[in-house]
Amino acid sequence: MDLKELYLKKRMSAGDIASQIGSGECVHTDLAAAIPPGIIQALAKRAKSGEVKDVKLYTSLDIGQYECLDEEALKNITPISWFSSGRLAKMINAARADIIPCNYSSMPALHALTPVDVMVAVVSPMDRHGYFSTGGSASFSQSVIDRAKKIYLEVCPWMPRALTGPIIHISQVDGVFESEAPFGRVAKAPIDEISKKIGELMAEEVPNGATIQMGIGAVPEAFGMALLDKKDMGIHTELLTESMIDMIEAGAVTNLQKPIHRGRTVATLAFGSKKVLDYINDNPACEMLTVDYVNNPAVIAMHPNFISVNAALEVDFYGQVQCGVGRNKACFRVGRTVGLRERCGCIEGRMQLYCLFVYGKK
Repeated sequence: MDLKELYLKKRMSAGDIASQIGSGECVHTDLAAAIPPGIIQALAKRAKSGEVKDVKLYTSLDIGQYECLDEEALKNITPISWFSSGRLAKMINAARADIIPCNYSSMPALHALTPVDVMVAVVSPMDRHGYFSTGGSASFSQSVIDRAKKIYLEVCPWMPRALTGPIIHISQVDGVFESEAPFGRVAKAPIDEISKKIGELMAEEVPNGATIQMGIGAVPEAFGMALLDKKDMGIHTELLTESMIDMIEAGAVTNLQKPIHRGRTVATLAFGSKKVLDYINDNPACEMLTVDYVNNPAVIAMHPNFISVNAALEVDFYGQVQCGVGRNKACFRVGRTVGLRERCGCIEGRMQLYCLFVYGKK
């Protein structure tokens, strides 16, 4: 059977895929834009009707409005988050969902301790060799692929084909759903004058030729804008952001001073920006690699003048930084800060910058 015939044989509706997920199974999604909306919606409908029960849904960085978090679906689905935001964070604080505290870089290894009955994910269209790419989500995908008993894919035309990172062959797949779900753009945080000033002050500390990692938010975006006049910058980052693409297009980033992956931007995750996903697509100068490599302190330590910029909520007198708790509520973002400290702490010329607002009463 040729590849096209095999593909057509495995093509099915989202409802057909959901019907093959049984009661009591552990279902793992990829994260962010790679969470498959059509399959998850179909699974939620089965849970609401009572056709499936006691499903554990492991997910990360929810950026959409998923029906599996509706009250009726929660009777038969237990969401378990590794790294949550938005609606799932509210469910966790209301004790309607569970969370697994962890370091982001440890997630691939932790999947070895977690049952993986089913993997569901958004992928790029199949190429002529029969492979699907996880595109903007290298992260922990490979560890789930390796352990899943069943793999179901939601093919979206907007998901890029990354030339590195996890791939899945059609022979490994149990079902394919061709989705028409629109790309879920996440609006950039507006940059006010305070954020702009903080970004400019931090940019003054960055030498030409430095390698940077940036988080998400108004201040990191302002920081990226303030670096447009720098020279020979490098990127080795968890999250590939739109401001980084602007730096590349402006010529500020060449990646030529990096001791490894010279001439190439390295990241593990991208979402929310079509501009970023388009940059990844079929681009030999962009490497999407797994998070246990990208965030490995030994790998980061090879980069002199490594600069990391992230937002923070609190800093105490012991120097401990809190990035994921607000207003005495449960953690909704887990595990990035410790890894960042580890990987910046042993690097010549390294700098870890946390940005937060401090307001005083008059």
